[in-house]
Amino acid sequence: LYFQSIYDQLREAVRQYRVLLMHLRAGRTRTNSAMSPGELCVQCPACPYPGINIPENWDKDPLK
Repeated sequence: LYFQSIYDQLREAVRQYRVLLMHLRAGRTRTNSAMSPGELCVQCPACPYPGINIPENWDKDPLK
């Protein structure tokens, strides 16, 4: 029973640490505003995003 209590506390501490790391990776260090869905996600640099890493008129390209 005593070890289970310590294990539960350790799991909670690890969970809070992982949440803090997610906030740091997303650049949310000192903000009190509410988060929008998907704000903590890290965008894939290889995925195409219009206006960021593919041309604006990519859908009108005749060679696509």
